[in-house]
Amino acid sequence: MPAWANKMMEPLKEEGIDPPEDLIKIITPLGDKGAAEYLITLGVNKTVEEIIRYTDEIARDAYENSIPLKNGVLEFLQKTKEQGIYTAILTASPHRFIDPCLKRTKAYDLFNDVWSIEDFGTLKKDQVAIYQAVAQKIGCDLKDITFFDDNIIALQTAKKAGCKTVGVFDGTSSDLVEEIKKEADKYIYSFSQI
Repeated sequence: MPAWANKMMEPLKEEGIDPPEDLIKIITPLGDKGAAEYLITLGVNKTVEEIIRYTDEIARDAYENSIPLKNGVLEFLQKTKEQGIYTAILTASPHRFIDPCLKRTKAYDLFNDVWSIEDFGTLKKDQVAIYQAVAQKIGCDLKDITFFDDNIIALQTAKKAGCKTVGVFDGTSSDLVEEIKKEADKYIYSFSQI
């Protein structure tokens, strides 16, 4: 999250626009295109394509070389794979970033599926329909999905769709911990807690 959040703040900084306090909360479920569209509404004087190209250059190195997995994730994924538990990612990050990051950290092959919102057309993580589409792809009921996320809007939407939810600590949403705890069915500070 910090690398993605930082890259999305740069167009605002470059143009001297003060970001709203809840910027990260708003743009996280939107993906790059949706976030770029939102930045334009705040006054960024670039096209969506220009914003994405600009922010990609800022973040590329971090995704390819330095972003770590959250504490306990690799061990959690290894255990779920050994136990035959289906796992997938649904991320707002594009494949061009998330795939190399997951491969570098040895997590990619531990998932049954890796999806970006770009795989679901115009759907975003703040829309119930994307969780319905995921359930359909997996071939299960929404009530049988446990959704982990550090973004309160995505958690609220997944819960509204019928998923069980687990809030995950992230520094970018540390001011929302208590609010996320109230919304999610469970809250963790580390995947080693599971």
